[in-house]
Amino acid sequence: NLCCRAPIGAERCDEFIDTSFYNDNRFFRVIEGYSAQWSLPNKVYSNIQDDPVVAFNIRGTLSFAMTSQPNSRYTMVFINLGDNEYLDELGFAPFARVISGMGVVDQLYSGYD
Repeated sequence: NLCCRAPIGAERCDEFIDTSFYNDNRFFRVIEGYSAQWSLPNKVYSNIQDDPVVAFNIRGTLSFAMTSQPNSRYTMVFINLGDNEYLDELGFAPFARVISGMGVVDQLYSGYD
């Protein structure tokens, strides 16, 4: 259960879902085989503390995006479209995983320039 392995991130995501924060958000960055990212970057919430990385960023897991600074996660989330385990070393702690519908995620348009 990834929620237990990254409880701070899981709690923050639950808060956003409960308050409808992500309603009407669109995927703004889709990189085939890498990730699909969404949020509204102009909606700012305070940063959240980093969870330790105890799970792998493998296909279908969700992690918060962040900068290179510690505790810089805030609202942007991405779904790993492939196995991106090198993100583990960079501090990206998966907090959830897609349990059904990955086929739909795979069909997201990735032709952005």
